[in-house]
Amino acid sequence: MPNVRPQAKQRRKSSPKESKSRPGRSRRIASVIALLPCLWLTQSALSQQTDLVTDIASSTNDTLENAGKFLAARARGLEPRFAPFDLSADYVLLALPLTYNSNPALVNSGATRSLHFDPRIQARAATRFDQGDLAFTVSADLDRYRDLSSANSNGVLSVGKLRFSNLAPNQAVTPYLVQQLSIRMSQTPADIATISNDLGGGTSVALPKWTSGNADWTSGLDVSATRRFVTQGSNSTSVAVKMAFGYNDHELFDASFNPSLRVRWFDTSSIGSRRDTTVILPAQAGWYPDALCNFWDGLSGSIQFSVNATRNFSNVTARAAKQWDVGPMIELVSFWGGTTHGCPT
Repeated sequence: MPNVRPQAKQRRKSSPKESKSRPGRSRRIASVIALLPCLWLTQSALSQQTDLVTDIASSTNDTLENAGKFLAARARGLEPRFAPFDLSADYVLLALPLTYNSNPALVNSGATRSLHFDPRIQARAATRFDQGDLAFTVSADLDRYRDLSSANSNGVLSVGKLRFSNLAPNQAVTPYLVQQLSIRMSQTPADIATISNDLGGGTSVALPKWTSGNADWTSGLDVSATRRFVTQGSNSTSVAVKMAFGYNDHELFDASFNPSLRVRWFDTSSIGSRRDTTVILPAQAGWYPDALCNFWDGLSGSIQFSVNATRNFSNVTARAAKQWDVGPMIELVSFWGGTTHGCPT
């Protein structure tokens, strides 16, 4: 009994501070839009910078799309073409990467390097209409670091995109609307560290294609602006410019390089205004051997090698960080709505 009264006083003293940290109206709106009520929000928030982690995961999602579309098209018997920012393919993809990561916690200094295993499953569905198409992608991953378990996390990332790609004949510029929902969790799935909901739009441009022999070199440009609502931390606004470069030999190999530059302005910060500029340089090369085309019950596979470099510049010194993630990956793809005419017999 002697300890009960002091504890009660301590709770009463801390309650004003707690009330100040409760999410505001805009953060509650973000949770409602996400359709995820009654969530348990852990205060640990992982050891990483969650906004930067989300942006890296979004870039990885884009890179996986390119490989998945190529592999699904090849198995279907269609001409595998790299179409920058095209979201028309339907498939389920399983990626099994094993990489070296130079900075799992995305800290400014004193980084702990680690072996990185991040199995990821991605599914895509799309439908067309007279003026364009509507596509939905969802990815889930288990982010594991052998030498820094505090950086371990689980994640779900979904992207919905409405493209107006058929407004005029031979249309080169495609405006779109986009919504991205990201959920980052601690290693125990029930402990959700943060939820972010991005709403915005942009324009993508398919640049001229260059052909050398049987191989194609393609490129594209994408400019977008989004507003991010979060349950932990600060809401923010960002503008991003992305380039997409692809190589396809129409037989066994393809490669992609999708550099991006994003400037993010945060609403609030402990030291005043905060602005981050993030450069992400993801490159991936794939080998698609005939032996892995429809090798088992509709599954096709490829062997990939990826290099992902990230550099975050910030006027808040502690938030500046750089990271390398390099290594091989096996990808398996299954698709629906087609046959495997493209596989050798």
